[in-house]
Amino acid sequence: MQTHIQAHLVFDTANANAEKPNELEFLPPRFRDLKKFDYFCQNNNCLMKSFGEIIKEARKTKGLYLRQVAAELNIDQAIISKFEHGDRKPSKEQVILFAEFFKLDKEDLLIAWLSDKVVYDLKDEILADKALKVAEQKIQYKKKPI
Repeated sequence: MQTHIQAHLVFDTANANAEKPNELEFLPPRFRDLKKFDYFCQNNNCLMKSFGEIIKEARKTKGLYLRQVAAELNIDQAIISKFEHGDRKPSKEQVILFAEFFKLDKEDLLIAWLSDKVVYDLKDEILADKALKVAEQKIQYKKKPI
């Protein structure tokens, strides 16, 4: 069974006659404005892209070689290659360096980096969805003033 991701909605192509969902209640409020989400994706920073995919695309768009980026950021070329391929995770400080160097939105790149970390830890867990919901509630609880 194949699925296609379109603007953060998943449609089952096995049932081609099925209606596309017109209710967006299952999406977080910030994703219900699909024009905003589409704009975000069209600017090569789609939420579904990994940190590595984003920086590789930015590097290629600027026509730079790995060695050029490595020299500018003072990070070994092999390490940057591993970042791009998802074989190694950068530090938060390195993520910010990449955002500044490629003139990418810092917040968007940090979100991609953080989400990669979460996916890496939970991708094989059966209870991942439930754990994420509980984690979201815990985060909201900890943000509330005492």
